[in-house]
Amino acid sequence: MNQARNLEPQNRVRAARLNVEMGDWVHSLAPWQVISHMTFSWEASIYSAQRCYEKFMRTEMWGVSYFYALEQNPGRDGSMSMRFGATA
Repeated sequence: MNQARNLEPQNRVRAARLNVEMGDWVHSLAPWQVISHMTFSWEASIYSAQRCYEKFMRTEMWGVSYFYALEQNPGRDGSMSMRFGATA
């Protein structure tokens, strides 16, 4: 469920501003060429998700710069979704 519905109106504007600022910051890190959103098919812990993702980047995408964030998947407890952007 979208937690923004539970925010007071003045906090919704603040949350939206923070989201835009975070997006602008990530965009300023590098000229991203690829953005990907991924989920696991199993109930991955945050540490398992981190290990799997970093191993994937190290073995399959070596030499590619990346930024990623792990977050809980709101649809399933214990699942994670990952986002990354890659630059050549």
